[in-house]
Amino acid sequence: MLFNGVKEILHRLPSNRPEIHFEFLPEDKEFDTFEIEHINGKAVIRANNNIAAARGLYEYLREFYGFNFTWSGQSISNPKDVPRAYFKRVQTPYRFRLYMNMCTFSYSCVWWDWDRWQRELDWMALHGINMPLALIGQEYIWQKVWNELGISNHQLNDFFTGPAYLAWHRCGNLNGFAGPLPQNWIDNQCRLQTRILQRMRELDMKPIVPAFSGYVPTAFTNIYTSERVTKSEQWAQFDDQYRTQLLSPQSAMFGKISELFIKEYSNVFGQCKYYLADIFHENHPRNLNTNILNHLAEYGELIFKGIKAGNPDGIWVMQGWSFYFNGCFWNNENVHALFSRVPDDDVIVIDLCNEKFQGWKKFDGFYGKKWIYSFVHNFGGNDPLNGDLNLFAHSREPILKADVNPAGFGISPEGIENNEVIYELLADSAWNQNIIDLKQWIKTYCIYRYGRFNSRLNKAWDILIANIYNKSNANIKHGFQARPTEKIVSSVRYNDEVFEALRIFVEMLDEFKGNNFYLFDTIELISHCAGMVCDKHLQVCINEKNSAKAEEVFELLDKIDSLAAHIPGRNLNTWIKAARQNASTSSEADYYENNARRLLTVWGGKLLADYAARLWGGLISSFYVERWKSFFDAIDKNEEFDVSSWEEKWINSAKPVKTLLIKDLTAEIRIVYESIEKLRKINQDQKQNVTKIKIGKWAFTDNSLKSLKLDITKYISGIDKFSICFEETAKFLLPQIAKFSLYENQELLQNINETGNGVFCVDLESKPGANYGIEVYFDNDEAHGSCGSISIQYGAQLEKLNNIKLIDTNKL
Repeated sequence: MLFNGVKEILHRLPSNRPEIHFEFLPEDKEFDTFEIEHINGKAVIRANNNIAAARGLYEYLREFYGFNFTWSGQSISNPKDVPRAYFKRVQTPYRFRLYMNMCTFSYSCVWWDWDRWQRELDWMALHGINMPLALIGQEYIWQKVWNELGISNHQLNDFFTGPAYLAWHRCGNLNGFAGPLPQNWIDNQCRLQTRILQRMRELDMKPIVPAFSGYVPTAFTNIYTSERVTKSEQWAQFDDQYRTQLLSPQSAMFGKISELFIKEYSNVFGQCKYYLADIFHENHPRNLNTNILNHLAEYGELIFKGIKAGNPDGIWVMQGWSFYFNGCFWNNENVHALFSRVPDDDVIVIDLCNEKFQGWKKFDGFYGKKWIYSFVHNFGGNDPLNGDLNLFAHSREPILKADVNPAGFGISPEGIENNEVIYELLADSAWNQNIIDLKQWIKTYCIYRYGRFNSRLNKAWDILIANIYNKSNANIKHGFQARPTEKIVSSVRYNDEVFEALRIFVEMLDEFKGNNFYLFDTIELISHCAGMVCDKHLQVCINEKNSAKAEEVFELLDKIDSLAAHIPGRNLNTWIKAARQNASTSSEADYYENNARRLLTVWGGKLLADYAARLWGGLISSFYVERWKSFFDAIDKNEEFDVSSWEEKWINSAKPVKTLLIKDLTAEIRIVYESIEKLRKINQDQKQNVTKIKIGKWAFTDNSLKSLKLDITKYISGIDKFSICFEETAKFLLPQIAKFSLYENQELLQNINETGNGVFCVDLESKPGANYGIEVYFDNDEAHGSCGSISIQYGAQLEKLNNIKLIDTNKL
């Protein structure tokens, strides 16, 4: 083996890289292995393939040269204490190290050119990834397949979505939205995919490419009128025209289309082995036969056989997201039925989201099929600090000990280029036979990221792990990033301890001068803290209808906007420029920019506004701040704020987005820190004590819990206004609550709407001697797997403030 792939990566690293020799290690091909040895002071890396060699290279450079290769940059320091004699051997316990999620190709990768893809492929190789998703360029193949079946390119205009939304078209959620898709895009993405797959093969990767999962264009039903096609439900409350259509497994055309696609794909891109086909994804199965188990078995069998017809060596890969998302339907019987006619070695299930739902436990290790233990971590590409480091470090303990060891380990974020510490830890986990000692790991991480570690950094990171990196939240964003309303709802938890970590980072700026990673981490932390104080102050301004007072918030957010713009990948102008560069004409460039702006802001449909919110330079000031200013203008004028019209105007604007270039980032960070502390002091002066009483808990071990009743009489004596708060535990999401009812003397008094984030505000004229209770009705489709506590909260401000008085109901 010549190791040309990893040698090319080494040559692209900074010029002060050391000389390293690579040798082939004849080992068992099942598990990737590398050895690092110093012989007379010279480094030799032995490996059984290019990916193992690249991972060995990363670990060697990290340990002895302070090497850091992340989305925000790379660096190699001068060697420290490189021993003349050294030996290290590492073997991964996982055959497959999966990377990416279907959504990543929209939220992060959609506008990338070859240079950016090449850098990501280098990142994958150095982090030991050998099974990346490779999904772009498939529209070129689908165009050929549909053409062969008599459907013209023009008839596909209402089938393919715009570029930014192709992820949800490919998984069967959405047709035609923000389209039509330009032919220039289709052709260029095909050429780009050719280069990507070539590089993946050079690096001995096992790319997962697309396959047919049953979704067909509208034109198909007009031509093949005898074929049974079912319209999917309206996904995310999009208009009816964007609904997808699923071909019945009893159709003879199902297998034909699948075979045509696989063969055409091989003709254009070369032979592959692993094919992704997600059935139903986020759609509830509809119009199934009375024999549901047989119908599901037919779907699984047809997908598998269609892949085999096109490529006898092909393996079906399926993301297990559906099993979590539609948990009420996907019980043990139905999941087993789906795979019942597929041989064990011919399918791999990606158990996608183990931080929220451990499918391998519920479905008995997927009944003998191969499966990959994976985490999502990121939803929508949101970038506040977030993630459960302890969970990611220790969660593999049961699967390392169990008899149902997975075939692989997966890193499956919806969006990347955020929370780099999470992804370094996850990548290390994939090459570790044991659970990770997080405290020691953080120390090592700081040494190669910042160049040193001291007691103050130790304290700061202890605070961050205990108060920020202690929980994985889905779709996390600050309240100011959401559409303006009278109630600020933030999924970022306010915690005063975090400001102490920020103080430490700011005070050590001079000590770490010249280290961009320290600078960028400080900017991320200060942005996070600014968001927390701005949300608090903004709520006060709304309550007082005081637009002048809100200017303090807007000034601080404008400063954060300027700082964020200096972190690579955190600039709206970079996103827009990359989108426009894909075009061949100015009108096409405008179209791509519209797609780019829309995805990050309103998204589409009626449920997803700000789902892809970002703390980016250019976006904070031009969109979030200006939207809030317009909201307050409407309040001042006693007018209704037409937020949709305002957003559409911004999306369609040709006005360039401005960001301020800061000459001295360290000085500016200190100024912003003082602004945060000033606003924080104002918020603290305005706080009034809030009492919080835990009154109960809920837990879903299955779908049997329908509703929950609690007597609250003794907790609200003499209190007219209070909140009922649902707080999830560290591992799960809040359930969806279908109905929340308040009872007086066992008679319904009122149904109450959720204020947001699991909070229900009650305004009650209580009667002496009356009994009061609540009944909560859960939406079991969303609630499964969740658990947490329920509390009553009261005081002058009905918010989750920091200085709450906690009462233990066991002592009442």
